[in-house]
Amino acid sequence: MLKKIAILFLCFYSSSMLGQKIEGIVKDTEGIDIPFATVSIKTDLDTKKISEYVFARKGKFSFQLKKEYSKIIIEVKANKYILAYEILDNLEKDKTYSFDFYLQKEEVNELEEITIKANKRFFEEKGDTAVFDASKYVKEGDKKVQDLLKNIPGIDVNEKTGRIKYKGKSIETIMLDGDDLFGSNYTLGSKNINIGIVEKIEAIENYSENHLLKGIEHSEKVAINLKLKEGKIDLSGSADFGGGIDADGKILKNVYATVLGIAKKHKSFGVLSYNNMGINHSPFDFSSSNFNIEASKENELYAPKLLSDRILVDDRSNNNDMYFGNISSLWKLNSKWNIKLNLYYIKDKIRANSFSKMENQIEETYFVTSDAVSEINKPTLYRSDLEMKYHTSSSSLLEYKGKIFQKNRDALRTIVTNSSTNYHSNINTEEIFFKQNLIYTQKLSNSSVLQFIANYSKDNAPQEMKLEEINLFESYLNQKSNFEKEVVSIDMKLFGKINKTKYSLNVGYKNLELPFISSNNEFDYNNDLYFQKIIYQNGFIKYSYKSWSFIPSYKLNILQQKLNDSVENNWILNPSLTIQYHFTKNSKLIGNINENKRPISEDYIYRNSVITNNRNEIRNTPSLKLQRNRSASLGYMYYNLLKNIKFNSRLSYRESKGNFFSRYEITPTETWIQNFFLGENTEEFGINLFGEKLFYDISLVISLNSNYTKSNYKNIVNNSDLRLNISDTFQNTVKISSAYDFPINFETEFSHNYSKTKTENGDRIINERFENSTNLKIKISETISSNFITTYLLPNLNDTSHDYIFSDFNLNYRPKKSKLELGVYLKNILNEDKFRQITVNDYSKSSYELDLLPRRFIIGLSYTF
Repeated sequence: MLKKIAILFLCFYSSSMLGQKIEGIVKDTEGIDIPFATVSIKTDLDTKKISEYVFARKGKFSFQLKKEYSKIIIEVKANKYILAYEILDNLEKDKTYSFDFYLQKEEVNELEEITIKANKRFFEEKGDTAVFDASKYVKEGDKKVQDLLKNIPGIDVNEKTGRIKYKGKSIETIMLDGDDLFGSNYTLGSKNINIGIVEKIEAIENYSENHLLKGIEHSEKVAINLKLKEGKIDLSGSADFGGGIDADGKILKNVYATVLGIAKKHKSFGVLSYNNMGINHSPFDFSSSNFNIEASKENELYAPKLLSDRILVDDRSNNNDMYFGNISSLWKLNSKWNIKLNLYYIKDKIRANSFSKMENQIEETYFVTSDAVSEINKPTLYRSDLEMKYHTSSSSLLEYKGKIFQKNRDALRTIVTNSSTNYHSNINTEEIFFKQNLIYTQKLSNSSVLQFIANYSKDNAPQEMKLEEINLFESYLNQKSNFEKEVVSIDMKLFGKINKTKYSLNVGYKNLELPFISSNNEFDYNNDLYFQKIIYQNGFIKYSYKSWSFIPSYKLNILQQKLNDSVENNWILNPSLTIQYHFTKNSKLIGNINENKRPISEDYIYRNSVITNNRNEIRNTPSLKLQRNRSASLGYMYYNLLKNIKFNSRLSYRESKGNFFSRYEITPTETWIQNFFLGENTEEFGINLFGEKLFYDISLVISLNSNYTKSNYKNIVNNSDLRLNISDTFQNTVKISSAYDFPINFETEFSHNYSKTKTENGDRIINERFENSTNLKIKISETISSNFITTYLLPNLNDTSHDYIFSDFNLNYRPKKSKLELGVYLKNILNEDKFRQITVNDYSKSSYELDLLPRRFIIGLSYTF
């Protein structure tokens, strides 16, 4: 059977035997054809000798090389344009090479008495890669790679999550001199590597992790490569020591060290830190509802967790006590073997005090509920990643990727409900996750690759909650909950390329097993077993014609679901179509439509009650029916690195039919939630606009980000019927940054959020929020600099009595040619002690108040080597 499938796949590729051929286009930076240009072939970049040449007319050229070469330099010249070239190594026989040249016009800096100020260009573009001179983008106060990347044209860095995007696409990884040391946990490098060792930043489009797939697979991936300075590649790093005191008399400590070692066949990076200042040097997030970048990719492999063990704090409220250690090493043992090992250790103790209040308006009934919570959250993590690559030949690669971690968490809470009832709560989670991937890649020809993939993962996440009502004899609850998720899959893929058309076909099998057991001493018990088996066949093709690209794809699934004694079988076809029109190299229009049917979330497989905290009790009416989703989007993108312009706009629409809806029974002390499946429709419509431009004449970067979302959803609250709820959300942000050549610069950001929720035949619930943050950067002298940061926050525009001002100040001294830097830091100068957030839904307005870290005075010493 496998032999027949392989023969069938081989029928989908072909190659031409025409000798070495060069073809391409020649346009200006706006995408307009250059009428006449000379295309020359050289064998050495420094020589003036031309081996062969041809003329490009009306923006196009094509010619057969008269000789066979192993390396050539293709030079393109046109009158009044800057010369461009491409270096082509390891030329293969009987292959056609295509190039797109975009020439930049020559700039006249001075003409008689008229001086023209030209845009500064500190980067060059080589095919799919833009290379930036790191020294030209460093701003005052920048220390780590993440700080530097914020200044690079086309790159955006999310301050909260560390996620990095290039030209609107999330990057896959950050490499060091071409080696991927960090994988998806690239924030480990971006947050901790010093910018002093970086010479160039390379932003790579159409990135392929597997070199055998480069140029054959259709890749929309992007990655960043750090080119390190020569002479800095043996051993480098930093050591930081800090100490201080806060307004409550607490002694503050920070010890932090990094080391980067690079040899010819070995790269290694390590971090070791301890602090109780609210700093997180790790790529993992234990103190918010956000997934880190890697977890968002692997989320479907993780077992659900029902008991509420997470703590919600941010940088201003993270009262931590954190130890973090990591070592990441890559060895090139020989020309065939590569090994990468990543080890992580985290131990933290996070304290938080919060107060939540909910004003409920249900039909004609109004009541208020509240919870005052004092919490100590103690997460720990032990983790090891191993990756091995064996180049079995020049055209084949065998890869193994393994990961294992143990993540424990104790959430200890003291809760005062409605200012009267006191509880002690302890939620313990002990999670063990194990994953293995085996990948074999065989390059069949210059235009086709066959790949075999086997995956196995298992996640066991038992949880236990002990809830005790204080001063009430024998009022004690013990709730246990345990999901254990096991996933096995095998997959065979064929990647192919015919001229400029790329395609892929794959067939595979996936088996998911998810048992769930829960119990409590109120006699609620669940013992459920969910299976999911899928046989699938997927197809994809990208066909390009002139400025158009057509990308149809499909996924054909034979799905079997089994929950206890219930079985559901489905044949599913999920089609998708993407159409792109390229106006120029820098701009394109993208349209997409797709339809998919999928199983509902695994969180709903159990029937009987599970008590998740001191208030909520959840039960379900399980169903194996599918959810149908239809979506359409239309977007326009324009990125011009030379002019430092970004623009992105998008319209989107999504319709879902079939989902789990919730029936809420809410009282002042308890909330019962019953989830059940209905074949009802929900809809969402969105508009997004983003623009950014550097205005050279006034040395300002101005950006605007605006989002509007309109959605509807349905639920049942207390004795109501099924209610239609309509939600409108506006989010607007304006950011202005200066780039003056004198000692004072600034960054300021204004944001306004508006949310409105309305239930049919009910009242509207509205909330508006405003925030401004300003960072004033002052370079006092060549050795002394300072920052003054102020944030103004008004959580509710209708209640100006609750506003907040946060102010921070730092002064840094670094002697000339010194590796030492001394810093003085004042945090929360005005000693704001609380912070409030307000959210609205169809039946309530909720406020969440969190205690902040008090005023702090810190002295820090940093040494780099």
